[in-house]
Amino acid sequence: MESKVLKKTRNVIIGFFALVFIMGFFSKTIINLFLPKVKVVSAEETSVKRSIEVNGEIKPKETLKVRLPGSVIVGEYFKEEGEAVKKGEEVFKINTGYGVKNQYKDISTLSSQLHSKNLELKKINENNYIVDEKNMDLLKAKLEDLNNTLKEQRELYEAGAISKSKVEEVKKDIEKTNKEIDIKKAEIEEKKKEAQIKKAKLQGEIAEIQREMGKVGKMGTFYSNVDNKGIYYSEVDGIVMSVNNLESILPQDEVIVEIAKVEDNNSLKFVGKIDEEDYEFVRGAMFLDVLDDSNKTKYRVQLTKFQKIVKDGKVNIEGKFQKDIEEELIVGKKLKSRAVKRYSFQGEYNTVPKSAVVPSGKFEKGEKGIVYMVEEKEGILGKEYRAKKVDVEIIAVGNDKVILEGLSGYDDPKIITNLSYKITDGVKVFLWN
Repeated sequence: MESKVLKKTRNVIIGFFALVFIMGFFSKTIINLFLPKVKVVSAEETSVKRSIEVNGEIKPKETLKVRLPGSVIVGEYFKEEGEAVKKGEEVFKINTGYGVKNQYKDISTLSSQLHSKNLELKKINENNYIVDEKNMDLLKAKLEDLNNTLKEQRELYEAGAISKSKVEEVKKDIEKTNKEIDIKKAEIEEKKKEAQIKKAKLQGEIAEIQREMGKVGKMGTFYSNVDNKGIYYSEVDGIVMSVNNLESILPQDEVIVEIAKVEDNNSLKFVGKIDEEDYEFVRGAMFLDVLDDSNKTKYRVQLTKFQKIVKDGKVNIEGKFQKDIEEELIVGKKLKSRAVKRYSFQGEYNTVPKSAVVPSGKFEKGEKGIVYMVEEKEGILGKEYRAKKVDVEIIAVGNDKVILEGLSGYDDPKIITNLSYKITDGVKVFLWN
């Protein structure tokens, strides 16, 4: 039979261990109440996706701007803005009482003027001053003879065969000839200067006549025509984009009607604007996903043109629609689209949520930053968790996640996603699932 003392001792020991267990449990629970509660995710080796919304509209690739070769008054429009028009259909009629008032000269008159000016220019170019040059050569030959005569006269004078006056006469002839040569040179230079001035003037007049002839010559391509009743017929299939005023004098270069050349969806293009800072991203994406009302992709646009001019912080872009689009595209319709780019890297890189990263600057490739991972350790009261700061470098940025370098040395790192001022290097944390 067990003694009362032994039984009592056993109960005290059991009670003591129970008390230690209960106190330890509640102590750990109480301590956890005051620790920063953190949520963690595993750093993965996955790709990230970034997208940017791009707004734009549907526009025609080409438009025909109808002008007539002179000022006119439109008396009637047969087609209004937004109406479809077929090639050969009536579009408008001018007031034949006013007619087409042309401001240009007749092409034959301009041709005659051009021929006359070219002949003058040819005459100037062919004037090589042969007579003047020959006269100059004669004077130079005369001067050479006089110099030889002077030499001979001096020898005779020194020999006492002639008087000094004979020598002086030759000197005077030489001086006179030198002056005649200088005068002739000046005359030739003056004639050349006058010829250059006249030549430049003629060249300017010829260029002006040629410009005017070019304008007249382009009337058949740049300007449209009306029939003898004053009616203009469409030269293309398309949609009337705009019409000008009725019963007003419209100057020669005023656009009377603008027609979008539209045969099918291939005749249309996407035109939009993007922020300057998104230029490289969108250019790299090269495609836009056009979205429906529920933000799902309806069809795609291949980007074909990036305007390299920034206006008000925006850059214009253009693209062509896919050939297999089933719906009919409407000129002027506003479109919501999205440029998407996926980043994927192999090697020592990990993907984490953006909320887990504290960048040193912006969320951009090459920027440094830090993340906090959770380390598990054995403590007095069992397992405990501490935050550990890790320096990282941003490799790629998505909408919600980033790819980092710097976590590859850890085995399945658990990264804290709900950062706060309480999370510092080495601080104890409580895992909040």
